[in-house]
Amino acid sequence: MIRDNLRKRRLVILNSSLFISVLLILLRSLFLPHSFNYTLFYSLLSISLNYTKFTDKSAYFLCLFILFIVISIFSVQYFLQNFQRNQYKAIVLLLIILLTFISLWLAQYPIILPDFYSHLREREAVVAMIKSGDLQPNESQRIKLEQHILYKVYQMQLPPQYAHLSKSGERGGEINIVADKDKKAKIIVFFTSVGKFKGEPNYTAWMYRLDTGTSIEKHIFGVRNLTYYVWLLDSFKINQNWFWVDVIED
Repeated sequence: MIRDNLRKRRLVILNSSLFISVLLILLRSLFLPHSFNYTLFYSLLSISLNYTKFTDKSAYFLCLFILFIVISIFSVQYFLQNFQRNQYKAIVLLLIILLTFISLWLAQYPIILPDFYSHLREREAVVAMIKSGDLQPNESQRIKLEQHILYKVYQMQLPPQYAHLSKSGERGGEINIVADKDKKAKIIVFFTSVGKFKGEPNYTAWMYRLDTGTSIEKHIFGVRNLTYYVWLLDSFKINQNWFWVDVIED
């Protein structure tokens, strides 16, 4: 009798974990190429600001994620109680939880890394053109920032053959250049996605810093627009020059 009850409990937890994990991963894919931090932040802020509708993906994601946390607690409890008695079946539950968390957390990388490596030579060709002066922004392309900001930001349209390297702009192919007061380029921004977060700009991008001493975190203010706050939700460093960022401006 006790064994049957344990078996039923294990099957309920197992089936619930599998079902919710699959749905959660599918919903997570709707937020790509953004990070898991963005997904969770978007969902929480949507609820707190009463923006979420019943049909909003953020409402479903948040509800399923809460259910998944609850089931995870039961799964860990079951694992601790029944590991010695039924090792392999107890481990299966734990593996589902771990694989789901890993999938949620790393879901953007199968998208952003192929994009990076497949277009690396072309983006580095653009970087070389900017370094050599073949591509230079002018003052008409400058984004007006607050006077206390110690750098300038320019928006520049890439030549047609390189337009696919950045998603920004009405036609696409628009990059941003963060420069010092002497108009010397410090960071080059290639956008991989551009959108609106409840009316505010959000973007993911590959950033190339020409000087390895330049702080990416301190030079993303106003990259998309004149704003008051910047939320760097996630970043990923490829090497000393290349970074991927997930940003909301508010």
